[in-house]
Amino acid sequence: MSRPRAVRRPRNHIELLASVVESAGRASVWRRKLGSPAIRSLADFEQLPVTTVAEYRRQRLDSLIAAPGEISWIAGPLLGQSPRRPPTVEGADEARIRMELMGRALSHAVPKGVDYPTALVATTSESRYFGAEICGAFVREGVPAHLVTDRGSDRLSELVEKLEPTILTILSPVLDANSLPASVLSVVTINAAAAPAGVRNVDLLAQNELGTLGVAIDGGEYSLSHDSFHFETSDSGTLIATPYFSHVRPIIRLDTRESVARCAPYLA
Repeated sequence: MSRPRAVRRPRNHIELLASVVESAGRASVWRRKLGSPAIRSLADFEQLPVTTVAEYRRQRLDSLIAAPGEISWIAGPLLGQSPRRPPTVEGADEARIRMELMGRALSHAVPKGVDYPTALVATTSESRYFGAEICGAFVREGVPAHLVTDRGSDRLSELVEKLEPTILTILSPVLDANSLPASVLSVVTINAAAAPAGVRNVDLLAQNELGTLGVAIDGGEYSLSHDSFHFETSDSGTLIATPYFSHVRPIIRLDTRESVARCAPYLA
């Protein structure tokens, strides 16, 4: 099983940030918040206001969209409608990059030397659409994947044991990551506080508005996707992220609320 390599930011990162800020100016919420700044340096960009997750989730969807004619995908049930947050709305390139980042992180869970690995995603009903995306990412890695939910069943652990997966993704609190069938060689978790004992752990640093930001192996530091996001550290030690690739639904300097304490330092 591979370990994540250090990922460096693009050489033209200032140009990419300037481009996404320009796109943001076509969305009403960002136009009001940012004005029309000229981004010629990191100092210019880092003078822009930070947005909290709570503030972002209060916005109407139409105020966040910069290019409505380029929308090709709305993630989640009922076209992404939720009383708690605006949906994930993407163009084709944005959806492709988001799924590639997820697949790149999940590839570390695929065991070497196993002829026919299989994956199982055990999820809550609420997270089943996210679970389905994880299944899709595994399939693109050449690993057959199944999705099961814990809704209406007290036999989830028994079902996992009968299916004998090589890779188990745990999105349900019903399962105990420290008590798994012998078939499981890798466990995938999301934003886990600690790695399970006795098994390979691939932990995704993921955020609803942004997707997969990085990956940690066996409780180590998160290796961040500097090639796709511009990262900063807030005054309180949390991770601020701006995706380079989001032009349909741009996001500028979002405070993810995730601590940078577990993130590997950037190597320029």
